[in-house]
Amino acid sequence: MIRKIAFRINLFSFLLGLFVLSHSEVSAQKRSTDPAKSDSTSKKRHSPVAASLLSTVVPGLGQVYNKKYWKVPVVYCGLLTAGYFLKTNKDAYLEYKKAYIAEVDTNPNTFSNIALHEAGLLSYMELYRNRMEISYIAFGLVYVLI
Repeated sequence: MIRKIAFRINLFSFLLGLFVLSHSEVSAQKRSTDPAKSDSTSKKRHSPVAASLLSTVVPGLGQVYNKKYWKVPVVYCGLLTAGYFLKTNKDAYLEYKKAYIAEVDTNPNTFSNIALHEAGLLSYMELYRNRMEISYIAFGLVYVLI
């Protein structure tokens, strides 16, 4: 189980790194600022404010507005990956929390499916709570970086 969790964390880190790298732009050519070369038939400039507002309302819509369609799947991959880890860590936290409550409960009719003692359950519960909080932060960062 620990290997599976470590794999998920490494996969998340890798995908988050790809996501961050895909948002950096490198330009090999300079823009022409010569007024003689620009004419009235040139493309209308896009507003960064409009793109930001569109992206805030619907993730990826700002990229569609800027006609960078290839970035939309990257946006949703980042959100889905962060959401997956958020759900996985939250479910594990709630499972260990339920098992811990059943362990410290004095009622003999309550039991848990996890065979760990009280200290072990508490440590796993805290581990997954920390990971859940980090997942919330990662999801928020991915949403803001879009």
